[in-house]
Amino acid sequence: GIGKTYFGLGIMQSLRLVCDDAKHFVETYNGAPFDCIVADVFIGSDAPSFLGNADFHTHIRRILRSHGYLLVNYAFRTGAEDVSLAVRTALESIYPDIRFHTTRYNRVFLAK
Repeated sequence: GIGKTYFGLGIMQSLRLVCDDAKHFVETYNGAPFDCIVADVFIGSDAPSFLGNADFHTHIRRILRSHGYLLVNYAFRTGAEDVSLAVRTALESIYPDIRFHTTRYNRVFLAK
């Protein structure tokens, strides 16, 4: 796939990539915890409403190792600061260390 061809992901033997509906996956996953979860979520040019919901992030915390990282990437546009505030508030209620970076079209949160 693209990850192996262009990003060298094939050399990482313990890497597990999951392509699924994020909300469904974190609510139903029952396996071993992850070291890192990347939630790359878009609905067109908007972030899905569940992204600002603490329940969604509580489910993610449940399936992360205690020292694990969460990376959240979503489409960000001027005028959508309320979504960003909701995401940040939800993350801050669960994780002690939150950082974010905004590009022209995206906002990325790192939580640990």
